[in-house]
Amino acid sequence: MVKALLFVLLIAFEQSPQVANLKLVRSLYAQSVESEESLLKLEKYLGSVKQTSLVKGYRGSLKMMKAKYVISPIQKLSNFKKGKAELEIAIRESPKDVELIYLRYAIQSVVPAFLNYNSSLKTDKRFLLTSISEGKIHDKELRRNIVDFLRVHGKLTDLEQAEIRKDL
Repeated sequence: MVKALLFVLLIAFEQSPQVANLKLVRSLYAQSVESEESLLKLEKYLGSVKQTSLVKGYRGSLKMMKAKYVISPIQKLSNFKKGKAELEIAIRESPKDVELIYLRYAIQSVVPAFLNYNSSLKTDKRFLLTSISEGKIHDKELRRNIVDFLRVHGKLTDLEQAEIRKDL
């Protein structure tokens, strides 16, 4: 009886999805900007792990990014809309998740204006800057990614520059 129970538990544990390796996810995501192969690897990996809000957010972001690699304008827009919806659902599930807010901010900062996906830019930027200045981002890699992105794409004021300089 005990052996049978242990066997059932072992099988259930092996079949349950693993928690995502964030270091791998972040690395492949960064590579996905320039490599469709990396995007496809990450897409497959995210399908095999536990579907947390963060994983859903990355999946949505990837769908939007996938638009870069398809030719048909209709397919581009379809991918973008599906990804946007998935990312927004993930943010509604975890509205204080800094990494999800960062994903949305990063996408909204670089997508063309005609897609009309920029309504959260100001609030997301403020949220990220506050999270940095108040020391709420404990993951050093994530904090570095956010600071680096803000420096390049954030159109920071002198005051905002000073806020993130304190973090270094």
